[in-house]
Amino acid sequence: MQPAAFETTDQLVARIEELLRKQEFQAAADLYGRIQEDVGYLLMEHASVNEGLMKALANMFFRARDYYKAAMACEGINEYEKAAALYARCDAFEMAAEMYAQVGKHAEAAVMFERFGDN
Repeated sequence: MQPAAFETTDQLVARIEELLRKQEFQAAADLYGRIQEDVGYLLMEHASVNEGLMKALANMFFRARDYYKAAMACEGINEYEKAAALYARCDAFEMAAEMYAQVGKHAEAAVMFERFGDN
């Protein structure tokens, strides 16, 4: 799906949400990746009361290689271990440590805190 000559942020967000509802994750990720403005936080705000949409956002952010927002989306639906791995993938070691601690993986949390301290 090609973007129109001009679309407002709200129109783009609505298009992405529609693609996610249709489970067209790659198309949503492609559109998200072409938008110059960062609409990720706005999308998460809209999805904050809809766990299914938040899961779809996590999938889209991952496909778009926006691992930090993918981690935030996973955290928002209490998938802390997935969030930890994604935070670690984008070098957000302190956040990764907190997520590992949340699920009782203290050894992994310690490694992430150590990596955070090395930066």
